[in-house]
Amino acid sequence: MSTNDLPQIKIAIVGAGRVGVNLAEELLGNANANYIPRCFVDISEEKAGRSIHGIPVLLESEATLETLRKHEVQEVVFAIQNLSDEKKLELYTRYINA
Repeated sequence: MSTNDLPQIKIAIVGAGRVGVNLAEELLGNANANYIPRCFVDISEEKAGRSIHGIPVLLESEATLETLRKHEVQEVVFAIQNLSDEKKLELYTRYINA
């Protein structure tokens, strides 16, 4: 079974900055990718409500588990540079149930 025969795992990318957008571009451009981005989650109100490469950007405070389920998110990927250990733990704790 090749990788493109496997179902793609639908992910939310936390961070709609350069790192997150680059990750989304790589996944969208790779037919053999095991992951498909369904939404971005970001703290920027300027980015929220927009879409990047057709992927909606959700405001972090509005990205509830219910909202993530509506986007069929199966896993959450963090794509944020220079994140403090405290913030990493906070985000991990918040999204572990997703």
